[in-house]
Amino acid sequence: MTPEMGEQPHVLVERDMTILGGVEDAITCASDADPTAPAAVTKLTPALPDGAIVTQAYIIVLCRAIEDDSTAANYVGTAGVIQVKKVTGGTWTTGIAIPAGAWDVGASVKGAGFAIIGETDVKAQVADGSQVQFQIVTLRAHGSNILLHDIQFGLKIYYRM
Repeated sequence: MTPEMGEQPHVLVERDMTILGGVEDAITCASDADPTAPAAVTKLTPALPDGAIVTQAYIIVLCRAIEDDSTAANYVGTAGVIQVKKVTGGTWTTGIAIPAGAWDVGASVKGAGFAIIGETDVKAQVADGSQVQFQIVTLRAHGSNILLHDIQFGLKIYYRM
């Protein structure tokens, strides 16, 4: 059949999927060191449908609660970033910026957490079956420590078939 006879031309359909990694009980944001998390939490492997072409990808971070472990109010003292890279052949790419002054929490208080979806496209680091890794860089607490409870990293991936 030809287009003149009613055949529809091939149309690319935009779809999306959310992939989340494991959950870490707590990650500590100290005043003097980068936060660290185990590889089981910071790594995941996207599994896309056959023939999928990634058009956009964004970092997702979920955190159930934020807690200050000092006797004074606390917040992000030094801005930081959350980055992602392909474990093999990738480069660290910033997907979320956390500004100084964010995550304000009272002294010795555990408050509500957050859900952040990045605004910077990180698709260059995302491919079907290629493991990715996340890291938090230069994020420092103003006071003692800020604990991020039940934190999870992931990706929101947009693709075409």
